[in-house]
Amino acid sequence: MKKFIISLFAAGLLASAASAQLYIVQGDTGVKAEFTFTIDDSANTVTVFIDNTIAGVGGAFGRITGFGFNVPFSGVQLGVNGANVSFTEDADSDWNKFVPFAVEPSDPFEQDFGVGTGETANGGGDGGIQYGSTATFVFTFPDFGAGADWLGEDALTVRFQSVTDWQGATGQSDKVLGNPDDGPDPSGFVPEPSTYGMFGALALLSMMVVRQLRRR
Repeated sequence: MKKFIISLFAAGLLASAASAQLYIVQGDTGVKAEFTFTIDDSANTVTVFIDNTIAGVGGAFGRITGFGFNVPFSGVQLGVNGANVSFTEDADSDWNKFVPFAVEPSDPFEQDFGVGTGETANGGGDGGIQYGSTATFVFTFPDFGAGADWLGEDALTVRFQSVTDWQGATGQSDKVLGNPDDGPDPSGFVPEPSTYGMFGALALLSMMVVRQLRRR
C-alpha cells in the first residue's frame, strides 16, 4: 500500500498541466482587447480566447480581423499554408490560415502563424470579431512537449479595422505589431482548473502517506 501511494504521487508530479496566459493589446488609436492563450501539451492544442468587449482609451473600439503569434515549429513542420494545423472558432466570420503571418509587407514582427479574414479595406466590412463580442479559437499543432517555446517577447500581432477612436473618427485601421508591451501581463498567469485538481489530489495523497507513516 505504501509503495502504491508513493508511485501514484510520483505519477502526479510528472503529469503535465495546461496553463493560461493573458496578453493585453492596445493600438495607437486607443482600441484595446485581451487575448488569453491556453497551452495544453498533452492534447497538443493552443486555445485562444479573445475578449473584444473592452472599451479602449476614450471609448475607442473596433473589430478584430486578424492575429498572429510565434510557435515552436518551422514553416516546414507547419506545412504549406498551415496544412498540418487545424482550428475551430466560434466567431461569425470566414478565417484563413497564414504561415507566416504579417499585417503588412514592412511588418517588423512577422509571426510564425496566424489567421485572418483577408479583408483589406479600413471600413465597411462586417467580418472578424465585432466590438462587444468574444471568440474562441482552438489550434491543433504537431506534437509538442512540455516547455516548448511559445509566444515570448514581441510574439503577438493583432489587426483592428472599422475603428472608432477617442476623437470620434471612424473607419480607421490599427495594427498592433509584435505586442508592444514586450510580453504577457505577469498578473495574467492562471493555472487551469485541472491543474488545481491535480494539486488537490497530490495534497490528499501526501496526507495519506503521512498518516500511513505515523501508524507504523
